[in-house]
Amino acid sequence: MNSKETKQSPPSVSEGVRGRLGAGSGDAPPAQTYSCCLEYTYLAEKAGVPLSRMFWDAATIVDVYRKARAGLVPEPIAEVFAHQLAAPQLASLSYGHVSALGCPILRPENGEPSPRPIIRPDDYEFRLEEPADYMMAGILPERCRVAQEVETLWGDGCRVGHGLNAQGPITTAILLAGHDFLMWPYDNPAAAHRLLDFLTRSATNFIRRVRDELGTTWFMTDDFAGLLGPELFEEFVVPYWDDYFRRLGATTRYMHSELLRPEHLRFLTSVGVTRYDPGCDQYLTPELLRDHCPVPFHLQIKPAEVRDMDTDRLLMLYRHYASFHPATIQFNLEHPDEEEKFMALYQLAHRLAVEPAGGKYT
Repeated sequence: MNSKETKQSPPSVSEGVRGRLGAGSGDAPPAQTYSCCLEYTYLAEKAGVPLSRMFWDAATIVDVYRKARAGLVPEPIAEVFAHQLAAPQLASLSYGHVSALGCPILRPENGEPSPRPIIRPDDYEFRLEEPADYMMAGILPERCRVAQEVETLWGDGCRVGHGLNAQGPITTAILLAGHDFLMWPYDNPAAAHRLLDFLTRSATNFIRRVRDELGTTWFMTDDFAGLLGPELFEEFVVPYWDDYFRRLGATTRYMHSELLRPEHLRFLTSVGVTRYDPGCDQYLTPELLRDHCPVPFHLQIKPAEVRDMDTDRLLMLYRHYASFHPATIQFNLEHPDEEEKFMALYQLAHRLAVEPAGGKYT
């Protein structure tokens, strides 16, 4: 492990467009930071290619990005995402770690890859081993080969992102053992601790190896952690989150977890989390985050909201979110039929990023 401490980066920093926090004036609240990302689902639909090829097919990835730069993506949107479209990237995939531990990765033709569990529901004597070299295990050799092919086809000395990351301890345990793992803390707590300890050590070894080889950033995601109630959280989540961050030498502790309830939020300070991203959490409203979250938090315009709301309602929602002064507001472009809504959100977000959030807008 590199002896230098590592600053953790949330995904929107590297993949999207970030509006900078304004200074404001006097006692006015600061301007509102925003972040947005052009999703690979948008590019696949726009180009009319199966989604799976954005993960595994170098020729398709290069062709899609060339067409995107040549006019397939409307000019206003191409300008917003000029940095993201500058060079092709493999669609992000967070299953490199579990694949290296033996999970088969299912590959539907027009959907996202997903892992298949390998630990039986009552296999408390599970046997998992770390590979001798993570770069040679699971899907990593294939992902590296595809990235190299993309770099060769694109030319210009481009560096292609591999889109590899690991999940947090609880999510990884459920990926490996299925949702039956949620009964382990009740039925066999010792086995649950053994698995979580192994997964925390192996995930951080995986991240360090990939980081050292490819120079990638990482971020902490543990969406399934909230499936454990607050009465179990302190014993089966907090120590492993803390160990995860500590092993990676994180100087900032960014946490993305989508199923937490208000009762879980107090544990964020126990882990030393410096910023919390609830993503599309269905249980945490802005009001609940304001009242219960002890650290700066993100808010997101959810994909379903972009899909179902008209433009005027989306703009009202964005202004409502901004009134809570979150650390950032995230919104993404996922489908071609949402281009008009996205540009309206972007224009409002860009304006509020340079004006005091408490000001009046037209």
